[in-house]
Amino acid sequence: MILYRKQWADIAGAPTTQALTFTSPIKNQRMGVGVYVYNDVVNILGKTGALLAYRYSVPLAKKHQLSFGLAAGLTDSRIYFDRIRAEDPFEESLLLNSERGAYVDGNLGIHYQFKELKIGLAAQQLFENTVQFENTADEKFLAYNLIRHYMITAAYSFRLSNTVTIDPYLLMKSAQGLPSQVDVNAIFKYRENSWLALSYRNNTAAAVSLGTDFEERYTVGYSYEMPINSLAGVGGSTHEVMVGIRFGKSSSSLQGTTVGKDENTASDYKKAVQEQYELIDQLQQSNEVLKKEVEQNKETIQNQKEEIDELKKVRQEDLEEIEKIIEKVKVGEQETGESEGEERKYYAIVGAFKTLKYAKLFQKILLRELNLETSVVQSQRISGVNYFFIYTNSHVDFLEAQKEINNLSRMDSKGIIIGNPWIYQMSK
Repeated sequence: MILYRKQWADIAGAPTTQALTFTSPIKNQRMGVGVYVYNDVVNILGKTGALLAYRYSVPLAKKHQLSFGLAAGLTDSRIYFDRIRAEDPFEESLLLNSERGAYVDGNLGIHYQFKELKIGLAAQQLFENTVQFENTADEKFLAYNLIRHYMITAAYSFRLSNTVTIDPYLLMKSAQGLPSQVDVNAIFKYRENSWLALSYRNNTAAAVSLGTDFEERYTVGYSYEMPINSLAGVGGSTHEVMVGIRFGKSSSSLQGTTVGKDENTASDYKKAVQEQYELIDQLQQSNEVLKKEVEQNKETIQNQKEEIDELKKVRQEDLEEIEKIIEKVKVGEQETGESEGEERKYYAIVGAFKTLKYAKLFQKILLRELNLETSVVQSQRISGVNYFFIYTNSHVDFLEAQKEINNLSRMDSKGIIIGNPWIYQMSK
């Protein structure tokens, strides 16, 4: 079966889905296998995946049947950063162009049938993977976690006449941290080969779909959905087209539990439509999770910026005093003579502060921004005051310390080190 869905057709960047499914019973239809390939794009988010599915049905008693389904496959997730219109194009959380990350995904389902009653339970994104995007060119990194989705379905088939039946169908979806969503549907079937379905999704949308079977082999269907929320005024209607072809003498859906007219085309089509709704909602909810991650990253970046600003402010307030102290205590090669019996250590200094609090804060920033590990040494009393110097390494040889100072000056491309690195000398 081939399916194409264009959601909110008049809105730029709205969800688009293409899907291809193939299902087949095996071993007297107690088991079934299937393949599901799909591509979803929602504005800056994209997903392409392929799943292999397996179903096994167990007769429990007369007219009672239980089926188990499992699907697993590979998903390629993308973020099109080049489509983002950011107020600040240099925002730290934005990567370049489009980035992608692949992960293994899985779904699990249970389906119970008694006469005309059908009940199903399913879970998607079983592994709750972490999707990571990394730009090695500028060492930017972004990640978000997928959350598990749960679905409950219930349906019952009522026969109104020899040629007409109606199947009420209820679907409830839930995901951690997001409100539950309920779909209420009614499927009218005529002579088991044509159908009309009406759907309502709470506070979101209403839909109508229709389709037919012909020549006992081909199926076509169309669905139109219109929003009933804030999108109603901006032309956010949704269109979906489905085409199916049967091969062989009989057919059965992968989730089916009986053979014959109980597993008719309308039921198969409705299940396929619901699967598409679920995938779209799943992607939208993943989008919400990503937005939260981006907001958290923005908050983290803002906090980091405030730390740097605070440090610069403190440094500026003490600038004149600190510069005088540095001029007084820093050493050059001509000042490295040792007194008899006295050994000295030379520290490669990258910062100086009057309090330990700000020295520790500067250490944290150096590690985060430059991946530079440092230590703090308290100076000998200078004019009655102890200062805190941040250094990378200490050396017993002045020339080795000078080499390190030169390397530090070259590596600080972001201008994080305040002033020029210098050498401090202390007796052991």
